[in-house]
Amino acid sequence: MAFGVLNGAGESPPGTVVLYEQNLNTAFSAFKHGHGKDANIVLSPQPSNSPNDPLNWPPLKKNLTYFTVFLNSILLASIPAPSIAPATFLLANKLGRPLEDIAKLSGYQLLLCGCFGPIVSALAHKYGKRPQFLLASLMGVIGTVVCIASGDNYNVLLAGRIIQGFGSTAYESLSIAVIGDLFFVHQRSLRTGLTVLTLTCLVSLVAIIGGPITEHLGWRYLFIIYLPFSVVGAVAAFFFLPETQYRRDVVPESKEGSGSAKQEHTHVELGANGIIVEGDGGTASSSTEKKKTFVQELALFSGVYTETGLFKLFLAPFATLLNPSVVWSIFVGGVCIAFYVSLSYILAQIFSVPPYNLNAAQNGYFYVGALIGGLLSGILGSILGDLITTRITKWNHGIYEPEFRIPVLLLSALLYGIGWFVFMWTLDNPTPHGYYLAAFCHGCLCAAVTIGSTATSLYILDSYRTSATEVFIVSMTIKNLLFYGFSNFMNDWAADDGPSQVLKTYGIVTMCIMGTSVPFYVFGKVIRRFIMRVGVMEKLAKAYV
Repeated sequence: MAFGVLNGAGESPPGTVVLYEQNLNTAFSAFKHGHGKDANIVLSPQPSNSPNDPLNWPPLKKNLTYFTVFLNSILLASIPAPSIAPATFLLANKLGRPLEDIAKLSGYQLLLCGCFGPIVSALAHKYGKRPQFLLASLMGVIGTVVCIASGDNYNVLLAGRIIQGFGSTAYESLSIAVIGDLFFVHQRSLRTGLTVLTLTCLVSLVAIIGGPITEHLGWRYLFIIYLPFSVVGAVAAFFFLPETQYRRDVVPESKEGSGSAKQEHTHVELGANGIIVEGDGGTASSSTEKKKTFVQELALFSGVYTETGLFKLFLAPFATLLNPSVVWSIFVGGVCIAFYVSLSYILAQIFSVPPYNLNAAQNGYFYVGALIGGLLSGILGSILGDLITTRITKWNHGIYEPEFRIPVLLLSALLYGIGWFVFMWTLDNPTPHGYYLAAFCHGCLCAAVTIGSTATSLYILDSYRTSATEVFIVSMTIKNLLFYGFSNFMNDWAADDGPSQVLKTYGIVTMCIMGTSVPFYVFGKVIRRFIMRVGVMEKLAKAYV
């Protein structure tokens, strides 16, 4: 048992890798290592020899690609849905619609995003991620134009919001998978945290800015001001977001003692220890592959990446639900964030009436707490998670287990407890100044969501990297279906039972979910080995070859 992680018997599963080479078999010297201060790190996954392999791209190109995805994740996945949240009451009066209809302006958008997710997954595996990102950027611009042109027509505005949903899907579901395409295990934590941050705390920044815009300029200016930014994001995607999908050749494993422990091989095992160094293969001829030019990388399509049919690829994300670890990650990183985001449906309903009496701008300022909490957790939480993971890995003789990402969830659980239950107490004991304590609690919730989503995303990337896109797709689908479901009854639930009962229910369910992190830390490796033996994730991976 490695620091509480139950080993079980048999061959080590994918995800268990030698990350730090210290007192290990010299066969690992044949594998590619990091540079500079990372010279003792065995690169995982092992890159091929091709200059077109994204793992081999220069750091500047990798980071520019990542930044482009990061920017568009903000513009297309973070901004559209919550942009009208502070204007809920104002829009209801302006359009002559009940609060439930205004909530559905975001609800239907998220429903479309969730339903379109598996289609995006299939198309991304078949034709690459770049076409999906470019289509998403285009739809985001078109949807915004429709919203601007809607006047006071609710149905046209709804149509524009739905079109915006097409723009959100790819960036919400594929952005973290791109990190796995570009970066090695030891380089992913902070970048994953920042990407998750775009879907959590930056939602708060949208509300902070959107509230005053609505109050002083009118709700339509939310879209007018947003339009040029979405155009810039689309242009950046065209020029600076090349295809990160790469089809590597698969070659046989190399076991210790075979005398052929070469870096091109898929992975190496260390005898009875069953430790493996993962790679995606490569062939000797890949080093002679001609590097693509910048103009060639601007092509809308770069070929077909699998011969598998689209319908089978469409079903693949749902097959990942046979994996208990995937279900757990969806609850921790999907359901819990759905609870947090759905809270935005009722915040204006809570604070626009006595004893608070806030206007649209003040409702927007409420999100300052969440912005601060999310920023701190997205950066400091990722650094803390990396420190914990690195320390445990070194204590474990340089052998990394994906379960080492889980201990940081203890901090997430603590912040959830403070956020939900102190917020509940504040609403049960309302005072004009309780607004500030509630904002602090909202910040704790945003921090908890960011830390939890980052940890589970990294766990999936490291444990089931070949099927990570499918896991993120199905998580996004379930999460957005929950968003839509909540939009149908949240306002009535808060009006009938009181908002504190909503928070109490969310808090109890969330703490139960977080409690499952302990058994998954202990038994996660056993589950990975079982999944390897059954071959569920491997069969999915083979579908993409």
